[in-house]
Amino acid sequence: MNVEFLASGSPDCPLIRIFGERQIEHKRLFEAACLLSNGVKETITTAELFGAQAFENCHLVMKLGDADSGPVRSSGDGAFIWSLTRNSWSKVAELIKPIAERAEVGSYQWIGGENDEEISILISYSSDGQW
Repeated sequence: MNVEFLASGSPDCPLIRIFGERQIEHKRLFEAACLLSNGVKETITTAELFGAQAFENCHLVMKLGDADSGPVRSSGDGAFIWSLTRNSWSKVAELIKPIAERAEVGSYQWIGGENDEEISILISYSSDGQW
């Protein structure tokens, strides 16, 4: 699984792409959202989740929080902090579920980014992150 931040180059930017063609990794991402929504885990990183290949040291830190925030770039290490409430992680899990269960190459799902300043998340079942 790959994690990449795109600051520009598309009308959909800024965005973080999480992409790959291994079904098991998409299932792990879904399971991580479920663990956060159930309060079983408080923090999960993409690196620990599936040894994500980081582009320019980009990785995502998914956190259980009291309010929804992010993803927001942390200081200098390439990490983006994505903190959501249990209810919001449950919604994220439902959005990821179709790709985790039976995706075909070319399937994708957008999460967040309701305004131009927010960083969107793109989950893409592809080798190159296309949508």
